[in-house]
Amino acid sequence: HGQQIDGVACYDCESLHLASFLAGELGLPFHSRESIALSRNKYLCKIDWHMDSIPCPKVALASTMEELERGLEKTSLPVVLKPLTGAGSELVFICRTHEEAALAFFRILEKLKSHGDGRMYPREADPILGVSPREAVLIEELMEGEEFSCEFVMEGKSARVFRVARKLRRLGPDSMPVTVAYEVPALGFLGIPMQFLEWSMMMAASSIGIQSGVVMADFFMNDGRPYLLEMTPRPSGDCIPHLTRLASGLDTIGLCLDIAQRRDFSLPSDGDFRKMAGLRLLAKKAGTIASVDSSKISALPFVREVFIRRKPGHCVTLPPEDCDSWVLGHAVFEIGEGENLQARCELIEGLLDVRYR
Repeated sequence: HGQQIDGVACYDCESLHLASFLAGELGLPFHSRESIALSRNKYLCKIDWHMDSIPCPKVALASTMEELERGLEKTSLPVVLKPLTGAGSELVFICRTHEEAALAFFRILEKLKSHGDGRMYPREADPILGVSPREAVLIEELMEGEEFSCEFVMEGKSARVFRVARKLRRLGPDSMPVTVAYEVPALGFLGIPMQFLEWSMMMAASSIGIQSGVVMADFFMNDGRPYLLEMTPRPSGDCIPHLTRLASGLDTIGLCLDIAQRRDFSLPSDGDFRKMAGLRLLAKKAGTIASVDSSKISALPFVREVFIRRKPGHCVTLPPEDCDSWVLGHAVFEIGEGENLQARCELIEGLLDVRYR
């Protein structure tokens, strides 16, 4: 039909390697497979950042109990144990004692053995580490305080941040840390100027070979500096695209397409965002859903969007067994000046009517 492919865009972590391969075959610009491999490996990216003096948590890798003990000495309790690869908060545990760390270590390895997602947790050994992501656990220094996320466009040696969000977190099933909501705008909570945040993101992206395109990052603030947790060359997922669109008017999916096709684009500033939040609607118990009624949430005057992704017949399994099936949808709402975000989230959560068979 006279059509030809003129760009490659990708929104899914586990498809980044495929997208890079296809772009190479088609002679189109995209992130290198090397930079993708570094960004997806939660150990190797931090080793690179440490070598380049970029603030991030101390890390160690363990495949045996002996390595676990050595890793705990290096990072010091309390720590976070998590898989080497993967996404979201799947199989992430906060451990404050050696006993908790040992229990989490064996639990993660046991779950990874039978995990059905071969793209998220490859069975093949990592070519640099010589160990499969299913056979190793990351030990990471626990960062206390508030966690943030941001998105930026990387252009050579400059980063243009267009969205900063503060995370509202709580402990979920089995004491796993869970992000409940995202609040924008959030630059004011960081206590640093935008130029410093952009410089920090540029340095971290350059360190792992990311040179262009939309990039997302998760970080903590510590001593006036962002401490990087993760950085991935794709736009944010979850309810963040909906929140960004409603709060600023920016369509991040369209932005990725514009960049892939070398079109002009414009980005909002932090001041262009309306004060809003995106709440993840999470199931409170396991079981087969008979009905989900969000009409009482939609009726609230400050709610701008409610999206329910689950239908009757959906089977909910709670974390750590499954970190996706309990996500029922999201609600995006406005926040008034002086409004307590946690109280408003609890109000909305209480109005979601979920019936089980």
